[in-house]
Amino acid sequence: AEESLIDERLEKEMAFVKKVVSLALSARKRKSLKVRQPLARIMIHSENGVKPSVEISEIILQELNIKKIEYIEEAGDFLTYNAKPIFASLGPKVGKSMGQVAGIIKNLTTDEIKRFLSQGRFTISLDDRQLDLTGEEIEVVREEKEGFAVESDGGVTVALDTERTPELIDEGFAREVVNKVQNMRKTSGFEVTDRILVRLFADEPLAGAVDRFEKYIRTETLADSLERVGLNQAGGGTEWNINGEKAVISVARTKRPGGAE
Repeated sequence: AEESLIDERLEKEMAFVKKVVSLALSARKRKSLKVRQPLARIMIHSENGVKPSVEISEIILQELNIKKIEYIEEAGDFLTYNAKPIFASLGPKVGKSMGQVAGIIKNLTTDEIKRFLSQGRFTISLDDRQLDLTGEEIEVVREEKEGFAVESDGGVTVALDTERTPELIDEGFAREVVNKVQNMRKTSGFEVTDRILVRLFADEPLAGAVDRFEKYIRTETLADSLERVGLNQAGGGTEWNINGEKAVISVARTKRPGGAE
């Protein structure tokens, strides 16, 4: 290898990107959000303070089909923290004071829990003495707030904003239509450069999404026209389930000069 060309910073950023994408894909899968469904934003917290360049961050957005990325200092915007006593470890240590200690632990504030996570121990006042508690005696439960899908690993936490606006839903419909037409092009044996005609039957809300994203669909599929038709005019087409909505689609090669397809 030409060691002078090794870019350690770039390698570190790309390793971070791979981890973020992997975590975000897991979050999408858990929430049944296909990658073809665009999302508004992803928020990323890194304990090491890693923040890739704009160019590298763009890779994250493209891979995950997300509009915006935010690097944040604290994960509290999308997580809640709760502390629970680990009775098996606390019993021998606090004895008859277990109920009192358990109550203190359960009522720890978010800031106190974060301080405990940072320092690895927490001191409480028990009668006339100070008692140090550690991770062997306190369990911290992190729960994602409503509207977010959160995954963490190796000091990196990602949160997907799962709220889908009407615009994002429509774009998700359009991307699914593109995918189905591309599949039909392939199974029909069309060449990559062949221009096509598309006829599509759909009811609302899919029909409206197709109308709003007609230009995008035609551009992505090399369609000279995209005609929305009634069900009786879509005979011979293929029926699809597109995000829960029925569609019937047919494709044909555009006729070339001289009448040949």
